[in-house]
Amino acid sequence: MTVGGREISFRLTSCPTIHGEKLLIRILDRQSELLDLSQLGLAADDQDRIKHILSGMNGLIIVAAPPGNGRTTTLRAMLGQLDPKNCNILSVEKSADYEFEAVNQSPVDPLSGFSFAQAAATFSSLDPDAVMIEEIREPATAQAALELAFSGSLVWGGINAPSAPDAIASLLDMGLERYALATTLKAVTAQRTVRKICPNCKQQIQPAAELLEKLGLQSQQNDSPFYAGQGCSSCSNSGYCGRVGIFETLWLDAHLARRLRSGADIVAVHQAAQQAGMQSLRQVACDRAASGLTSLEEIARVLLA
Repeated sequence: MTVGGREISFRLTSCPTIHGEKLLIRILDRQSELLDLSQLGLAADDQDRIKHILSGMNGLIIVAAPPGNGRTTTLRAMLGQLDPKNCNILSVEKSADYEFEAVNQSPVDPLSGFSFAQAAATFSSLDPDAVMIEEIREPATAQAALELAFSGSLVWGGINAPSAPDAIASLLDMGLERYALATTLKAVTAQRTVRKICPNCKQQIQPAAELLEKLGLQSQQNDSPFYAGQGCSSCSNSGYCGRVGIFETLWLDAHLARRLRSGADIVAVHQAAQQAGMQSLRQVACDRAASGLTSLEEIARVLLA
């Protein structure tokens, strides 16, 4: 339908329950601009490094997050960094909600058997420069993505995993060879979306000691200011307005690649990444709370649930 001169689409999902139909309505504004990498919440240095990998047009990037945490938004933001007029870009998506000019977008079709795995396997014969795979959830898709990256294409895809190290563990559990994965994998970024404090009712607060202890912030009980929204007409008395992503990124440099290739377990790889400067999701989230962007209650809701 058209509203105010803009094309608006609705996607409905229904499920029968004992009290009637449960409906979820997703509203899509097809003319709205997709987010740029700079708008997601990534640290400036991480943005630059991701852009550098994308410009190199080779290797594998993994975006990990549970459903509903902006994973597809991040994948599409990466897609927006490339110039489709100068390269052959293919994508396979659950549904092509947003069209990219000159990008060969393929929606999966379970009824006809056209799956993520089948699409990724087919792409290898189409001489792609870059491939986006919205979901890597079974061994066949993971293997096809790895083979595309190993053959010289730039590949980035999403996986349902709670953290960057867990994403690597999932890929290994799907049967990917360590040598090939260590050779092609450039970065794994894990993310969550959190609600931002409403700027119109934002106030400094003293968090409960129990909450600080849960988040490992006992030492900051009297040092860092924290904030919360008190609720107002601007935010429908929720105390929040808008969302932003929080990210942890594991960069597979030469040292970490050697550790992964040599058979080091994921705990050891994670520890090596932390020693190299990787911040965990919890560390990044608590930094965002200390800066006043979100609240500790929101961080606990998202990360400790």
